[in-house]
Amino acid sequence: MVKPPATGTPTESLTETPEGRRHWAGMAERPIADLRAIAAALAPGVYSGLLCGAVIGGGGGRLAMLLLRLTSDASLHGRRTDDDFTIGVFTAATIFLIAATAAVGTVGGVCYALTRPWLPVRQRSALTGAFLAITGGALIIHPGGVDFTLLAPLWLAVGLFVLLPGVYGVALSLLAEWIDRRRWVVGWLAWPALLIPGVLGIGIGPAGVAILGGCALIVIFGQGQRLAVGWRSGLVTWLGRAGLTALLVGGAINLARDMSAIF
Repeated sequence: MVKPPATGTPTESLTETPEGRRHWAGMAERPIADLRAIAAALAPGVYSGLLCGAVIGGGGGRLAMLLLRLTSDASLHGRRTDDDFTIGVFTAATIFLIAATAAVGTVGGVCYALTRPWLPVRQRSALTGAFLAITGGALIIHPGGVDFTLLAPLWLAVGLFVLLPGVYGVALSLLAEWIDRRRWVVGWLAWPALLIPGVLGIGIGPAGVAILGGCALIVIFGQGQRLAVGWRSGLVTWLGRAGLTALLVGGAINLARDMSAIF
């Protein structure tokens, strides 16, 4: 840390000389600059994830269930799904579904904003869609219950719930990249983008609060720029790609195992 020149009395050198005032003003402005940079980096992912999660996850999920109701046995109408939603009925639970998928989509948007520097620019949307189709499908699809035993045809039920997270991934990436190129959008909407992940982090519980606390400490101690440079370094990029590949392989194995049990 560069110290201000010690001219005059010690008190004057720290607070009253022009050099001292500039020094402490810079110290105070650094956390604000770091927060602004974080907000601008997260904003495209946050807003894209929120919108795509609500529309594709919530709305698309309900349309998928409507289609499966039409293709399945009529006796399933009104029956509860594995996620406790009523087949073929629009209820308050549908509003909860849209809100929940918007929240999950926002988390996905934050993850995309963090990992997009590791992905080749021209392949980002395709890679994101393929990654989420496999890993998301592995999380949604499971043998047993109602969704993937009684709904018919089974290939359609499985296909739809692999397709939906994949479409979400492609749309999320395309929309986030579009927003990122519109700097006026990022400028106007950057600061509110910090509030949404903050509320979600608190809602997650102790783990989310711990993550937010760690981020706050990084900003307070002025390490945001150093962390940003390290995050985009070659070593971290390759480690990040290795981690994503491991998740993809694990998701593919689980998805293949579940599909084998269903069919």
